[in-house]
Amino acid sequence: MVRKYINIAALYILLSAGKPSESLSSKDCCRPSLWDEVLHIDTLKIGTVPAYTDTLTLLSSLGAPEKTSVCGASGLYRPEKFPVSNPIYMWSYKGIDFLVNGDKVNLKLVRFTEAPSTLRLTYPSLTLCHATRLADIKKIFPVSVRVSYDYFDPERKETFRLVRINPREAWTDEWILRFKGNRLYEVEFWTP
Repeated sequence: MVRKYINIAALYILLSAGKPSESLSSKDCCRPSLWDEVLHIDTLKIGTVPAYTDTLTLLSSLGAPEKTSVCGASGLYRPEKFPVSNPIYMWSYKGIDFLVNGDKVNLKLVRFTEAPSTLRLTYPSLTLCHATRLADIKKIFPVSVRVSYDYFDPERKETFRLVRINPREAWTDEWILRFKGNRLYEVEFWTP
């Protein structure tokens, strides 16, 4: 039992310090870690529409989607609550995609290059839009930006800076903020 607590404490210290290759000091245990940085999905909004909502709220705010497609099974919802036999749809609006399962709706992707320039994702301490810079994100999520990295997308043949942020405490899902140059290009809710 004692060994288990020692291993958990050692893991926490490593995660708190950032990269495992960095040398650790006694003050590192108090530094913020990736686990402390959360962009809560329940608080994020697209204009006035919550990022995690229901179909009635979405339809009454944005109207009918421009495109609807079946996208198959997803790890977004728990199979015990939402059977895999329920089709999962992708509802697309100009520059925004939502995953829809029954009456549950979840923001999937925002493409700021295709969305209207007035589109804003609002969070109590942050606004995400086409003009958001990496430095703006760094003020709120310094560890996430520090461990961000460049990724070459072979399909698009472009390089993006990826910043990954947790949507809730202890979730495996992530917000992936893609920056092209120094500006926010896309925001994706990624589920493993």
